[in-house]
Amino acid sequence: MPRSRRPDISLHTLAGPHGGSYASGGRDQLTIGRAVESDVCLLHETVSRRHASVVSRPEGWFVVDHGSAIGTWLNGQRVSPAAPLPLVSGDLVRVGPWSFRVSIGNGTPSTAATVADDRGQSTRIERVGQRPLSAGARQLRMLMQGLSRMSSAPDEHMLARAALDAALAGANCTHGAVLRPQGEGDDVAVLASSNGRAPSGEGEIAFSRSLIRAAAAGQTAILNAAEAALHATRSVSELAIRWAVCAPVFVGSELVSLLYIDARESGTGDHTAAAGFCEAVANAYGLALANLKRVELERRQSALSAELAAAREAQQFIMPPAHAAQGFLGYAMQMRPGVFVAGDMFDVVPIDDGRVAVCLGDVSGHGAASAMLMAAAQSQLNAQVRATRDPGAAVCALNRYLGERSLGGRFVSLWLGVFSREGDVEFVDAGHGYWFLRTGAGLRGPAAGTSIPVGIDPEACYEVSRVRLSPGDRVVLYSDGVIDERNPAGEPFGQERLERALAAARNCDADVIEIFKAVARFAEGAPPTDDATAASIEYLGPGQ
Repeated sequence: MPRSRRPDISLHTLAGPHGGSYASGGRDQLTIGRAVESDVCLLHETVSRRHASVVSRPEGWFVVDHGSAIGTWLNGQRVSPAAPLPLVSGDLVRVGPWSFRVSIGNGTPSTAATVADDRGQSTRIERVGQRPLSAGARQLRMLMQGLSRMSSAPDEHMLARAALDAALAGANCTHGAVLRPQGEGDDVAVLASSNGRAPSGEGEIAFSRSLIRAAAAGQTAILNAAEAALHATRSVSELAIRWAVCAPVFVGSELVSLLYIDARESGTGDHTAAAGFCEAVANAYGLALANLKRVELERRQSALSAELAAAREAQQFIMPPAHAAQGFLGYAMQMRPGVFVAGDMFDVVPIDDGRVAVCLGDVSGHGAASAMLMAAAQSQLNAQVRATRDPGAAVCALNRYLGERSLGGRFVSLWLGVFSREGDVEFVDAGHGYWFLRTGAGLRGPAAGTSIPVGIDPEACYEVSRVRLSPGDRVVLYSDGVIDERNPAGEPFGQERLERALAAARNCDADVIEIFKAVARFAEGAPPTDDATAASIEYLGPGQ
């Protein structure tokens, strides 16, 4: 069903066999996999054909793993196929050998251009291995204080600030920054900085391009400019920089940021000892950031699980029994929840004149808000059917009730039919369209031109259609989650497969069983992303 418009999402390649950026461009899904038709096509043997997807829901963007062989990873945590995780800007998504940074909406971090000091041979870049820390009591005290601040930082901004302060204090420097590589090109985002006066004040900080490139390759690097001037538009030598150190910060195997410090003519300290100290701080920073991201993911997952549990509870509370007979009618129904709770609804309402009303509908959107709207719509429709005894009047009343309220862009599609003992059915199809009439002659779908869903135009009118049933005839209803179910290759189940599944069924229970057996075989174990509901109502005859 149509969904409300959300800000676009982009995936920016940070590492992998090839680069690129991928944007949703107004769509509500980006598919990721080895299949050539994928929106993000990653040709590598470790990537499944239908590996993962990024999907939009009213609550935000989510990453979904489709049962891939090696998994999909978000901020170093594996995404369970049964539990999609919400995304925010700055998240890191890993698929096979590729790493992507998530960007949502138009917000972009402030950037700083690197100094082009790699034109000649005058700069000496020295790579640093595992250097032992100085045994000095001062550095040890600075390191312990920095660890304490980093472990208690409440967010990534404060963590970056604590790591930078610790590195500057331990190296006895006043200029530095925490930088984030942007994936393509040499620009970097500045997460925290110090210019020698105030953390937020203005001042000159030059970031050597060659130094950043060396550190981004995965190892702490030192720039020593004491022997020769550097040639650049705004050279390091003009800023009186004697040496600079840049250490990579990793979360798992992902490079997430760079810790940069430099020493000016007025500063003191040895670059070798400073490099070792900076590397130790960078390692601690990476561990603290991994823990912070893990806690944040757990918080997001907990909030999502609580919302889904509340939504499913609302659904189950008002659902009728899955199998029952109402005199001259028998019915069977099954609802299979998706990993995102939607707003499927089903109800059977005995009317005091001896007729029976049956409805199946779908609220647009997902989550607790849609589930609560489903509960309100079903309760209101139940009351209107009992009061008016007329499907057209009941749907019109529901439409006015919903249309006069702010639904946040949501609406409800539904099919409502009133069955008589004689086999007459008066029904309204309000933008639903997902049903069959099963007779001895076979399956017959709905006529074209159903009305609009309820909740869009409070003045809309809904006409009643009629059909006559013979004993044994059945009305088969279903939601879009049935035909939208996809297999690992990304192909939808579709209406033709649904019709084939119903071909051999002989009663209402068999209709529902065969539908979900066919869907399960087709999905090959992939978790559903949407609720799927199917119901079959059988006319047993007037003597029942």
